[in-house]
Amino acid sequence: MLRHAYFQEFKSGATLLIWGDTDDMKHLADIFRAAAEGTSTITLGDLPDCQSVDGVVVRLGPVITNGGVRQDRVNGRLLHWEAGPETWRQFAELVEPLCSMPGHQYLESRFDELTVMASCGEYSPDLKPNK
Repeated sequence: MLRHAYFQEFKSGATLLIWGDTDDMKHLADIFRAAAEGTSTITLGDLPDCQSVDGVVVRLGPVITNGGVRQDRVNGRLLHWEAGPETWRQFAELVEPLCSMPGHQYLESRFDELTVMASCGEYSPDLKPNK
């Protein structure tokens, strides 16, 4: 199960952590490839084998403003993650090494308001943000 959660304080600050095992990282790379080909949004928690452990909704979609990941100004439990096709493909490539070994990768865009980290085999499935 590919899991994600928003941590207000995680290592260097506000972080969207996406974690699981090697098969989950393959699934994540496929999600990024689908985002590169699509013109509509993808909601992570609505996909099979994806779970928001803290109720935060993460929507991946094409660039509408400057791209990057940001919290919704009205609903702080909603994260918008926008990128162009090339950036989504780059994210898929960055995650590829995690499909065969433990580790993590930062997925950065120029206009990110928080850190995004994909992690394989480093965190327990029971991990939850402190409230």
